[in-house]
Amino acid sequence: MKLRAFSIAAAIVCAAPAAKAATSPFALPFERIPVGARAAGLGGAFSAMADDGTAVYWNPAGLSRGDMGIYGSTFAASYAALSWGRRVSHVALSHQFEGMGVFAVALTHATVGDVPLVDSEGVQKGLLGDSQDAVFLNASNRPKPNLAVGGTVKLFSERLGAYRAGGAALDFGLHWQPWLERPYFVGFVAQDLGGHLSWNTRALDFGAATIRLGQMYEFAPGRLRAAVDVEGQAAAGGSFNARTGAEGKVYPGIWLRAGAELLRQSISAGVSFEVREYSIDYAVTQALSEAGQLEHRVALTGKF
Repeated sequence: MKLRAFSIAAAIVCAAPAAKAATSPFALPFERIPVGARAAGLGGAFSAMADDGTAVYWNPAGLSRGDMGIYGSTFAASYAALSWGRRVSHVALSHQFEGMGVFAVALTHATVGDVPLVDSEGVQKGLLGDSQDAVFLNASNRPKPNLAVGGTVKLFSERLGAYRAGGAALDFGLHWQPWLERPYFVGFVAQDLGGHLSWNTRALDFGAATIRLGQMYEFAPGRLRAAVDVEGQAAAGGSFNARTGAEGKVYPGIWLRAGAELLRQSISAGVSFEVREYSIDYAVTQALSEAGQLEHRVALTGKF
């Protein structure tokens, strides 16, 4: 389903001044829009690979998955120009505290314009804009050399025309290396637990939680990686998605990547240019069912 449908569904919910709570996969529309260019270039197969500032979205344990050494802080900034007039900006900062773990804060601002406003009978009443700000408060730690754990509290503020909503959700993540002598990694994420939005119409919407399991293997450590993610959503009737991607270093400081997503039937490609501890990333995605609807993402990540 096109992600624009999520915003349209939100408009339908808000247009009806109901106080009855409902659980819907559309209740947190912007949470379904991934952040970061590297992850997008991999088709979203990033749960077991996430190790930069976008990890607060992809896997809350990601920032503790490896040893940052003398680089005790990381940052990430990304921007996405997507189909259907959507725009997503993301910034994140993290810091490693010795003996305590890694703590991070991130902010995502997402917008979409010209959302149809309809009443409870399906009659269109006009157009309006939809936007959401999300604050991520993340903490992670590595209790064992081969295991990292993390959690994220997310706070939402959404505006849909004259309607306003506030809400929250919890994410939980694990990053595990079953055998220390093998470059095989597993990521587990429970996303949007207890996610909800409370509207000024007195409507209360509960978002559907998502469970994601990822695997990543380094065929040539530091040079070639491949990953697969599968996920399911706890919504009426349920939903399933699968993503796969690979990246390789083709020249010192230059990475190429490609990926695909089953649900959207999309393919992606990306490139990164690394200079010391900094990386400039670009990714483009093409939904096969939407000819000409290219999506572009750029990002700057690094350690300092």
